[in-house]
Amino acid sequence: MVNAVDLLLDRLQEMRPETQEILLLLSDDVHRFAEMVKDLLELALLDTASIPQEVAVTELVASVADRLAGRAVTRVSPGHDPVLTLDPRRLERIVENLVRNAETHGNGVTDVWWKPTETWSVSSWRTMVPA
Repeated sequence: MVNAVDLLLDRLQEMRPETQEILLLLSDDVHRFAEMVKDLLELALLDTASIPQEVAVTELVASVADRLAGRAVTRVSPGHDPVLTLDPRRLERIVENLVRNAETHGNGVTDVWWKPTETWSVSSWRTMVPA
């Protein structure tokens, strides 16, 4: 359904205004439905036993954040590329939620970076202050 709606959206400018409005409403509903299905599947997976794996945290976070933002937003300080044993699905889900919240409720993601304190930070906007 999502792909069909996306194909129709590619031809949006060829449609009458009232059809455009209906398609945009339908598109929003279909994408929300797809997210709900994904969330329900994720809950079902969380109920099963998770299998911790060795994960290159920087690579995983960068992959998810950059893909969801639709552009490169991840910056990593040199020497901060830990490999940890954890459930990669849970980490992906956490990063997805952070990026989606910044995109939806902020001004969009501008940076996801690895701080020297070894914590991840997501910034939805950057304020420039004159020196």
